[in-house]
Amino acid sequence: MFLRKIEIINFSVYYGKSSLDFGRNLSSEGKNIYLVGGLNGAGKTSLLKAIILGLLGKHSKMVLDIMSSNSDYKKTIQENFSIQALENGDKQMSTKLIFEDRGKELTIERKWWFDEQGNF
Repeated sequence: MFLRKIEIINFSVYYGKSSLDFGRNLSSEGKNIYLVGGLNGAGKTSLLKAIILGLLGKHSKMVLDIMSSNSDYKKTIQENFSIQALENGDKQMSTKLIFEDRGKELTIERKWWFDEQGNF
């Protein structure tokens, strides 16, 4: 099983709908490493948090403890809601992870809703 695609809506620096398609190059079977690079603030850590929260949800505490000083689930969700989305009146953030295993697809999707002040 491998992660084929991630779709993020209003998560941290990712305003609106963003997606990253890992695809699958059949000529490189057995090679399963992807490098994600970018300047500071480009969204590398946000992408990792989106994957962790998408996979583990409320059970992401232990991993988030290692990544930051804030391991409170509610605060983590609020802090990762896109500021631009909040300013534009959007009230939803989501992550969608699409996996593939032997030709079959598995999707894990999580959605979070906020009030006008950005409270989860």
